[in-house]
Amino acid sequence: MKQECLKLIGETLGRTIKSDEGDKIIAAIKARMSALARGEEYKDKWARMTLQDRIIAAAGDIAKDIQAEAEAKKAARYKQVIAQNRIVRELDRLSREEDIHAFTGVARIMLGVERSAKGIQNEYLSSMLDTLNGIGSKWMGFVENEADVRDFVRQVFGEDTGNARAKAAADAWLKTAEDMRQRAVRAGAEIGRLDYGYIPQSHDWWKVRRMGRDAWVDFIMPLMDRTRFIGDDGALMDDAGLRELLGGAWDNIVTSGNVEDNLFDIAQKVPKHNVSRYKKYQHRVLHFKDAESFLAYESRFGRGSLTSTLVGHVSKMSHDIAIMETMGPRAEATFKFMKNIAESEAQNARMSEESRWRLLTKYSGWQGLTDASIDDMWAVLSGKTSNAAVNREGVADFMSGWRNLEVAGKLGKAFISSFSDIPSYFVATGFNRLDFGQGLRFLFQAYGADWRDYANRAGLISDSISSDFNRWANDNIGQGWTSKMANATMKASFLTAFTDATRRAFGLNMMASLGKLIEKDWAALDDYDRARLQNAGITERDWQLFQAAGTEEHRGIKFLTLNQLKALNPNPDAGITRTELDALPAKLLGFIVSEGEMASLGPDLVTRAESTRGTQRGTMKGEFVRALYLFKSFPIAMMERHWRRAQFLNRHGSFVDQLGYAAGMVVATTVFGTLSLQVQNLLNGKDAQDMTSGKFWLEAMAKGGGLGFIGDWLANGLSEDARYGAMSGLANFAGPQIGTVVEASDVITAALGSAIYDRETKPGVKAARLVRSHLPFLNMWYTSTAIDRAFMNEFNEWMSPGYLSRMEKKLRRGTGQDYWLPLDNLTPTRAPRMADQPRK
Repeated sequence: MKQECLKLIGETLGRTIKSDEGDKIIAAIKARMSALARGEEYKDKWARMTLQDRIIAAAGDIAKDIQAEAEAKKAARYKQVIAQNRIVRELDRLSREEDIHAFTGVARIMLGVERSAKGIQNEYLSSMLDTLNGIGSKWMGFVENEADVRDFVRQVFGEDTGNARAKAAADAWLKTAEDMRQRAVRAGAEIGRLDYGYIPQSHDWWKVRRMGRDAWVDFIMPLMDRTRFIGDDGALMDDAGLRELLGGAWDNIVTSGNVEDNLFDIAQKVPKHNVSRYKKYQHRVLHFKDAESFLAYESRFGRGSLTSTLVGHVSKMSHDIAIMETMGPRAEATFKFMKNIAESEAQNARMSEESRWRLLTKYSGWQGLTDASIDDMWAVLSGKTSNAAVNREGVADFMSGWRNLEVAGKLGKAFISSFSDIPSYFVATGFNRLDFGQGLRFLFQAYGADWRDYANRAGLISDSISSDFNRWANDNIGQGWTSKMANATMKASFLTAFTDATRRAFGLNMMASLGKLIEKDWAALDDYDRARLQNAGITERDWQLFQAAGTEEHRGIKFLTLNQLKALNPNPDAGITRTELDALPAKLLGFIVSEGEMASLGPDLVTRAESTRGTQRGTMKGEFVRALYLFKSFPIAMMERHWRRAQFLNRHGSFVDQLGYAAGMVVATTVFGTLSLQVQNLLNGKDAQDMTSGKFWLEAMAKGGGLGFIGDWLANGLSEDARYGAMSGLANFAGPQIGTVVEASDVITAALGSAIYDRETKPGVKAARLVRSHLPFLNMWYTSTAIDRAFMNEFNEWMSPGYLSRMEKKLRRGTGQDYWLPLDNLTPTRAPRMADQPRK
């Protein structure tokens, strides 16, 4: 570099530049000049500027970045200290006021992070409803409207399609993505802003790998915007340099995908300026030259739908933002900090005079019913369990697809078991002191389009929109056609609509209740209400801001909503900061969503930790654990979450309140469990079960209490397959995937002349039963019986003579029931009746 250039840059930067820095600086200057030439600030005058003016502009811009980077590092350290100090105070409050200590206190902090993440996700999905509504789909989400997708992508890339709906969708997405980026930066992340429309890229690692490194690079090179790839010398990359960069991207995609895609890791690891130095992150620096190039790549190598990719980005960003806002930019260090505090507190308790019972219940590291740990919870919260282990993506995808088929084939009747949501809804209504009559009205009105649209825009995003429907098969529904099949089954069974409406009704009732409650000052609230709010992370300061926001009215009812909170502006004179306003909507929505998942039960972080054990997908242990816990998340969550709720009542009420809550929950859900059982019997063409039988009430308690499928296993076999002679209860209890292995083995051994069980049934029938149990839509609560009577039972009888009579005898021997709808006929022979006592 010439001395006059070194001098000029030194004057701009305010220090002497050494000669050995010259080459590096000139490369950075050239790269920044290229970027400024494309930017909005200089695009109209860049061509008229002299070389000296361009150098001054580029050097000045770099100087600003260096200063900003130094300030950001200083701010990150400050945020880290503040976060850890806040956590220490909260752990102390939990110990003093809630009798929650050590590891359970850490678990409570992480549950709060998860609650905040759900609130943030709902907040930003609400802001992009025009996007979600602007990309149409058909066949229950199997196929997106190609024209909508194309117009959306073209609008995002700056093209005018003339399609007002696509423009609104693109504008909503770009604003949401930028708002989330800015919030993540405020929380401590380092994420630069692209000067063109951003759409997350999805890569099907298998398609990329199958094409091969060189062929993939050959395919993608013509699609790239070459002006955005700058080499170390500050000049545009030549073909060899770009091929090397894209080859590194191929390596990354086929080996680890987005394993390092956590914002609190990005902040520490990703260099800021030079594209060629993103050696581990090439899959995120692919710059397509136009919309058609992007679409060409996605159609060839994309994974999942565009909508699922956008929602997935919002979900991932929401979790990362929640973690950083609560635990600071160095979240991993904060977790270790909390863990050390918990270990120290537990050690001190063991050295004190605490009773053995308190040591076990208050200071143990045991979380949940099956001994999950805070390490397992952190693995789930930080995203480790969602990622496949390196080079195990193929195993992970295969097993995920298998689980999806289990869901699609075996949960078609889960809607009948979900009747227990109705008593759960009213129990949650009572616990939160909500208006019973209003809650009843909302339960019916929530199915209407007007209330559904209002709820979505108020922040109560439906699970069917957020792609988070996993109450029965938590963390097991992945991407691809099998996931679409699983989700379509849930929709076709009406379970999705029922769950959405129940949670929507509860959320609306809660927003209306809070709209009334904010008329009281914090000090005027009783201990019970303050404890409920504090348990959800809402402080006195938050309450004051809720009051300042006020309510909005819809159909004559006043609600405290997301919209009112987002209308608040920072006010330094009043001490209202952007940081606390950022957190406010998530606190409200997180509180409501969490309580809604009590009204219509959903697994929380503890349950997810139990069902994954902190393992990664694709590993032997990870896949075995997921197979074992498939379909068990719901019953475990039922017991755990209501147990924690009862403990809260004991602390902020009395033992009588605790006992009354538990008894009321058991009685109410058992009553609706009887309804589920009897409806299922009638739908299957059977007589109603004898309600004087102790076995019947045990099944009703299991079904109503969230153990519906376990009740089926114990009495009839999963999805009623036992009337064909399903496998043993032990194999069922081990999980449907393990059960499938047993069934497949039985088919093979039966064909060889030595069946594992049910030796009277021929191999052909067993094989048909195995295939049928994994096919979607054939085992729905409203199709299964018709298919059986139309041809399936006759096929089974033809393949295995005497099969139907054996099934009838088995039913009579077990429960005393008969079939009011014959097994080989679609025409009833008589009306249903109550079964007699079981006959020997």
